[in-house]
Amino acid sequence: MMDCFVYLICHEGRRQPVKVGISRSVEGRLGSLQTGNPHKLEVIFTFWTPDFHLAKEVESTFHENNADSRMSGEWFALEPDMALAKLVGCFAAILQRDLGHDQAALEAALSASGATEAAALVRPKRGLH
Repeated sequence: MMDCFVYLICHEGRRQPVKVGISRSVEGRLGSLQTGNPHKLEVIFTFWTPDFHLAKEVESTFHENNADSRMSGEWFALEPDMALAKLVGCFAAILQRDLGHDQAALEAALSASGATEAAALVRPKRGLH
């Protein structure tokens, strides 16, 4: 198993379009993307995964779920905050499927990935039925 990152990159100032991809070196990937882009890019979120296959599944799921917003390749016409929420949703759904409905394990996995904001998004809402 190789660890890997799922990343979300956008134009500086949190402007669209956004790019969702995977890399072992997000800084290196940002540098290679910046070379061919006249606009300043920034990484707005990364998820660490202990396994390339998990990272690839999260990336592929996001790409499939947002095909209607795809501009070209891995670039999407989505506001960065919306893209982040959708990416967290893909990550959480895959983890929940793999971990079952063990909420504590799900939150721990999200936390370990660096997705501390994500844990709050998948926490069940109390009092809502």
